[in-house]
Amino acid sequence: MAFNQDIHSQTKKVIFHVYNYFKTIAADKSKPELSNFFQQTRDVTAKACGVSLACVKKVCSEAKKELEVGPSNKIAFKSPRKSYKRVKVMSSLDDFDNEVVRRTIHSFYDKGEFPTTAKILVAMQEKINYPGSKTSVKRILHNLNFKYKKCNDGRKFLMERNDIVAYRKNVRIETE
Repeated sequence: MAFNQDIHSQTKKVIFHVYNYFKTIAADKSKPELSNFFQQTRDVTAKACGVSLACVKKVCSEAKKELEVGPSNKIAFKSPRKSYKRVKVMSSLDDFDNEVVRRTIHSFYDKGEFPTTAKILVAMQEKINYPGSKTSVKRILHNLNFKYKKCNDGRKFLMERNDIVAYRKNVRIETE
C-alpha cells in the first residue's frame, strides 16, 4: 500500500482475520514445519495482505483495545472520516461576472497598464462588489485560463490562452 494511506474498517477487519488465521496455524503443534514458518505472524500477515508491518501492528493494537471493551465476536474498527470538497464561494462566479473580469483585464491592456491581482481586485470591487481576496482573484484567473507569462525584460504579465484569443477573433470577424 502507499505511504501513509488511510485504511478503512473493512480492510482492517480482513487484516485482523488473516492475522488470527496465521496465529492459529502457528499455535498448531501437529504440523511443526508450518508452525515454525508462521511464528512471526505479523510479518507474514504484512506480506500476505500487502501492507506494512506498522499497519498490521496498528490494526492488532486497535483490535486489542476493542477486545478489552466489549465481546470478542463484535470487533468494530473505525474508518477514517470522509473528506468533502468544499465549494469555494468567492471563486465561483457566474458567466456574466466572469465576462466582466475578462473585460476588466482587457481594459487594463487597452489603457497601457499591466494588470496585477491587486489592481484586478480593486476593479472587481468597484464593478461587481466582489467581497473576495487576492487569492480568490488568482483562482478566478486560473479558471478563466489566464496565466502569468514571463516577458523578455523579466516582468510577468497576464495572458490568456492563445487558442481562446484566436477563437474570440474569429467570432468577432464572423459577426461583423
